[in-house]
Amino acid sequence: MYAGIIVGRAHSGAVLEGVNANGEGMSAETVTQDGKTVIGAIAGEASSVKKVHVELPRPAMGISFGDPHIGGAVGEATGPIENVHVKLASLSGEAVHSGVSVGGVVGFSSYAIRNCTVQVAGDMSAQSESSVMVGGVVGLMSGFSGTNNIEGCSVTVGGSILASSSGGSASVGNAFAGGILGWAQGTSMVKDCVAKVSGDVRALSQDVQSFSGGIAGYLQYGIEESGCSVAGSVEARSATQAHAGGMAGLCGTTLKKSASWVSGSVSAEGEEKAMGGGLAGSALRCSIDQAASTVTGSVGAVSSGVSYAGGLVGRVVSGGLFRNVVTHITDDVSASGAGSRYSGGLAGLLPFRLGTSEQAISEVKGSVEASPGAGGCAGGLMGYLENQGSGHVFMNSVALVNAVSGEKAFRVGDAADIDPGSGVEPFSDNYALSTTMVNGATVPPSDPEIGGNRRHGADWPDPSKTWEDIFYSDTAWTYPPGSIPRLVAEDAIAAKLGRVPAGVYLATIDPAIAHGTVTISPAGLVDEGATVTVTVKPETGYRLVKGSLAYRGASVGDPVSIADGSFTMPAESVVVTASFEMASPSPAPTSNSSGGTLATTGDPMASATAAMLVLAIVAAGACVGARVRKSCMK
Repeated sequence: MYAGIIVGRAHSGAVLEGVNANGEGMSAETVTQDGKTVIGAIAGEASSVKKVHVELPRPAMGISFGDPHIGGAVGEATGPIENVHVKLASLSGEAVHSGVSVGGVVGFSSYAIRNCTVQVAGDMSAQSESSVMVGGVVGLMSGFSGTNNIEGCSVTVGGSILASSSGGSASVGNAFAGGILGWAQGTSMVKDCVAKVSGDVRALSQDVQSFSGGIAGYLQYGIEESGCSVAGSVEARSATQAHAGGMAGLCGTTLKKSASWVSGSVSAEGEEKAMGGGLAGSALRCSIDQAASTVTGSVGAVSSGVSYAGGLVGRVVSGGLFRNVVTHITDDVSASGAGSRYSGGLAGLLPFRLGTSEQAISEVKGSVEASPGAGGCAGGLMGYLENQGSGHVFMNSVALVNAVSGEKAFRVGDAADIDPGSGVEPFSDNYALSTTMVNGATVPPSDPEIGGNRRHGADWPDPSKTWEDIFYSDTAWTYPPGSIPRLVAEDAIAAKLGRVPAGVYLATIDPAIAHGTVTISPAGLVDEGATVTVTVKPETGYRLVKGSLAYRGASVGDPVSIADGSFTMPAESVVVTASFEMASPSPAPTSNSSGGTLATTGDPMASATAAMLVLAIVAAGACVGARVRKSCMK
């Protein structure tokens, strides 16, 4: 089934350009047992879409038995999408016995998506017994053309992003959730994109694996010059493996000039493996250069198998490098559970690879922990470095960590082949706070490993060294006085996030209003910061109760009064309300003795004064109602 407000299915090669879809909402339901269901406001399926505007002030949704792809503009794209702008109240999808993909622009695509904006007032969500993919721009990307990238897109979500697989299906039940995309199967990359999520990003699977991230759930090729902010938490939970990262659940190949901010926590919980990282849960053969992660809460991984937690990355798989990276964690970085545990200020585990990781800062104001018991490795920079032969070297880095604890705990980290007789020196020219507590005690100044600059590194600050001495790169960093260095890329991404289009929220009228009408302009989906004009019209015989015209929202405790007929749209959906009462009847006019009348006002004092005046005039006798004569002037 193909469903769209403009067209169900566009012919192959057809270009949909310059069209708009503005309606009450979008919904479709099918009981097709096989085949697929594609649903979009513009078209169910289209080969090319350009310069399109979609605005749906009521929830958009699709329910199907047949492998649905649901998009704010297009269900499935068989060609490139450019300059598509979508405003939605909310977007959701549900499938039975099949997978489901939901995207703010398109549900499923194998082609480039460029220069699109998505504004969702509420939640984006999908659920199924099979695999579930939810992304702010696209749910599922596929293809190996090398040109199927997502570029120049921005997303704001007023609620949360949720992908939930309940399992029980014959097919695999993975869950993917991301601010830009859910799952990229092929060579897709995210470039120059930003996402803002006011709620949580969550991927839940009761069957196989789960992946969640502020930008992407699972992205095999990479992220460049992109950033995200999540006001809630990033969470992945799974019956097998869980991957959660501030930016990506799993990212491969490259992660460059990018940054993520999470106001809540980043957490991964999996029965077999759990990987949680401030930037990425897992990095697959990934070179990470000029990247930053900030988490106001904690970063954690919990598993009865193996758990990996890192301020930057939980686990680097099959080789990888760090260069010019920084992490800011306000709370703890912890790996816990019954199995092996690896926790590091930067990474829980970094495997062997010929190369050098360097110029990194881990700032953890809490502690780096590998829960008590056998099999726990914790380090201010690295939980464990799988150094084999003459492979990896970690150097010119600084751990600013309050405390480190675990069976094996070090200010810098642990590594294989640390024996001096092996000829391998995996750590070189690294530094750590001299006040860092290791398993409850400070490291003795006489510890030989300080002199060797190995597991514990040299004391920081070092009076003989400056940050510029350690970070010899003169292009990646700036050095604010009295502060730790800042990445140029981090500040650039923060500025880019500041230019993201304002969030869009719903402005509606309270349906319980009686004895009058209230109208607002604009109504429905309204941009944050916009001026909303309010017009009040009481029914005949009624008037507006003083002070009753107001708006209320989810986070506003008391109603906010509306003055001067307008208000500024806040960063949440609002309901405008008012009360009307019967108007006081005008007092009956008072007759005088000559048959005339004297109008009075509704003011009791004014009426009493008027009555006294009438009595005085009546007492004057013949002068009442008479023209002024000499006899009346005596």
